Amino acid sequence: RWTIFRLFDAAGVPYRAINVDSFEYAKDNMGNKYRSALQSITDCNTFPQCFIDGAFFGGAADAVMKWKSGELQEILIAAGINDEKFDCLEVDPFEFLPKWMSANPLRSK
Repeated sequence: RWTIFRLFDAAGVPYRAINVDSFEYAKDNMGNKYRSALQSITDCNTFPQCFIDGAFFGGAADAVMKWKSGELQEILIAAGINDEKFDCLEVDPFEFLPKWMSANPLRSK
């Protein structure tokens, strides 16, 4: 599972995932068309991309850095997400990143 989904699951954050690479979007190359449109709107070419309350937030690395700083929790609360489970996340959010990113120098910030 993708980093951001694992982080949100552990923190009890509800989300809706739209997988543009799924078979559902294969007809007429719609998945690639959506991917291209998202890239042009967000100026970001990595996936998954996270939108909160309709606004582009970023990707997995953005999420773990902003969770660690407390900024993501504030954005989620402003979007109406119940924060009662947020404090239950007892691990470093960087633990959700792939192991090849575990030496990320931003981890300690």
